[in-house]
Amino acid sequence: MLSGWTFIQFVSAQMLANTPPTDASEITGLTPGGWAMMLGSIGLVTALCIFCIVRIFSESKPSDHHHVPLDIATDEIKLP
Repeated sequence: MLSGWTFIQFVSAQMLANTPPTDASEITGLTPGGWAMMLGSIGLVTALCIFCIVRIFSESKPSDHHHVPLDIATDEIKLP
């Protein structure tokens, strides 16, 4: 088990080891697989959002079985 100070040293060493490159020539773009994953993810989330928004705002006549009857007998309150 790592003590508190050892843990902090470990995390700070990991953070320093994973620093981004300082030279602009070392920065590379996405691989084709990365592009496919990113575009697929963004496309899926966008399509799901559009589907949900269209479904929410599309006008459809509600059926009668979705409404609650007004004369529910709950027997909680006894009216005189």
